[in-house]
Amino acid sequence: MIWAARPECVQVTGSIKFDLKIDEQLLPRAKALRAQWGAEQRPVWIAASTHEGEMR
Repeated sequence: MIWAARPECVQVTGSIKFDLKIDEQLLPRAKALRAQWGAEQRPVWIAASTHEGEMR
């Protein structure tokens, strides 16, 4: 079985690998969170919704 989305339902917004700009002021907070999660030496991937009405 192949899973696919209809082209009219897909929107490409960029590449987080190449387009992401991190505010330098957030780095200490990010470091603290990684330590809290025990993830100082491994990648962390977070997926979250930012659309109004989706978060509860």
